[in-house]
Amino acid sequence: MEKELQELIQYHCGDAGRWEQSDFIALLRDAQELCGGILAEWVLERICAQLDVKPTYLKLVMRYVPDLKTEKTRHRLEICNGVSCQSNDSLALQQWVEKSYSVKKKGLSEKGGFSYHLCGCQKKCKEGPCVRWDGVVYTKMTTKRLEKLITGKS
Repeated sequence: MEKELQELIQYHCGDAGRWEQSDFIALLRDAQELCGGILAEWVLERICAQLDVKPTYLKLVMRYVPDLKTEKTRHRLEICNGVSCQSNDSLALQQWVEKSYSVKKKGLSEKGGFSYHLCGCQKKCKEGPCVRWDGVVYTKMTTKRLEKLITGKS
């Protein structure tokens, strides 16, 4: 797999310092596919070392590209921040997630294994609050149901 990774790095980015962000994201997506759908830590370390990329830049990219998944953050949690969901107590869900999983908005929760974001209206206003877990919208969410979803016990 190391040879294939090296070929991907060379194909997408060539030499360190001579690539665009879109090339870097394409490299990460292809490396994820090479790893079977989850970016292994050693792969991320190798890419960063070879391209002279700081880990903070990698974390920033990972936050904003929802389909990139690591061993520590295999899922994506989005809580609706629309007006109707706010009136149905989505703020309480946000506070619970942030406290229970030691995460901030646009952050990564290693404890929960997810990236955390607020999103716009999910168009299910009468059924709020809504959350989206790995692209699937769940309505009438409570902290108990959300905990089951996060822990895989639903």
